Amino acid sequence: MTRVTRGRVAQRRRANIMTAARGYRGGHRVLFRQANQQVMKARQSAYAHRRKRRSAFRSVWITRIQSIVRYGSPGVSFGSYGSFMSTLSKKSIRVNRKSLAQLAHTEQQVYHDIFARLF
Repeated sequence: MTRVTRGRVAQRRRANIMTAARGYRGGHRVLFRQANQQVMKARQSAYAHRRKRRSAFRSVWITRIQSIVRYGSPGVSFGSYGSFMSTLSKKSIRVNRKSLAQLAHTEQQVYHDIFARLF
């Protein structure tokens, strides 16, 4: 019986996996089975952490807003982040947390103007 070496598709798939496994240590870089397992695990982690990154950024935004609400505005105090956000929604000021955090971090004068609109 003649030996079948499989087609170009399987070779290309293995080559792609071995390319993705560059930089791994030991057999995870050299041996196909181990490399395949590591690449699959890395892709799962990358997928999960892309979603985690969103919540991490949201917590950074909330922390920045909270710090300027508590300490950054002269003469005006909301006391807490929650009361500030509820006041924003009651006054129908539609600004998302990302924009508020950016304003609080870079352009504090605009942020103080938003504070002035609340009173």
